[in-house]
Amino acid sequence: MRTFNRTSRIAAIAALAAMPFAFAQTGAADPKVNAQPDANQSAAAAGTPTPAPSSAAVDTNFDGKVSRDEAVTAGMADADFDTGDTDGDGLMSLAEYETARVSK
Repeated sequence: MRTFNRTSRIAAIAALAAMPFAFAQTGAADPKVNAQPDANQSAAAAGTPTPAPSSAAVDTNFDGKVSRDEAVTAGMADADFDTGDTDGDGLMSLAEYETARVSK
């Protein structure tokens, strides 16, 4: 029977202790390969237009109004902003934005 010295026993214990970590790393999936498309990618792939963001999502500074910059960033054309700004104050209320967004 073979006797193990102290160094051999420590090495064997270290190898056994490291085994779960080695197995945990095998089979790790690449997130890019197995990623499911989000709703916008699926809609684009199907040729379905992506809906415009709601007024709550467009009002990025949370002042209750949609500025021209906020509307353009959300994808609204300048002409549509001008048409939607019914009171001509340079800002669209959330209701004005929703009306302009739905009528487009």
